[in-house]
Amino acid sequence: MPRWLMDYLEELATLLRNGGWKEQDINDMIQASSSPSSDTEDIYLDSQTILEGLLLKADLMSNSLRKAGWSSQDIAEIFDINYPTKKPTKKISPELAERIGKLAEYVVQA
Repeated sequence: MPRWLMDYLEELATLLRNGGWKEQDINDMIQASSSPSSDTEDIYLDSQTILEGLLLKADLMSNSLRKAGWSSQDIAEIFDINYPTKKPTKKISPELAERIGKLAEYVVQA
């Protein structure tokens, strides 16, 4: 497991401890996040697959936290996500909105 991932999981474990989680629960979550799910010796994954796997693990962990009563803002803070507390007040012009929509359509088709 990469060092940065180990450091990140340890930071999450510390935050969970500070939040009152039991050590066994934390260990179960961290071990499930860091252990391979296959019996094969070598697994070669591309960066997109790894990112999707990390996002899935983060989603599973955030669902566990939500079930334990954590708010979305608390979870976003733990995962270091910039969670907006208010809707943006800036408005964009209809022309810019149309251009963004066209760009989005182009990206989806690509």
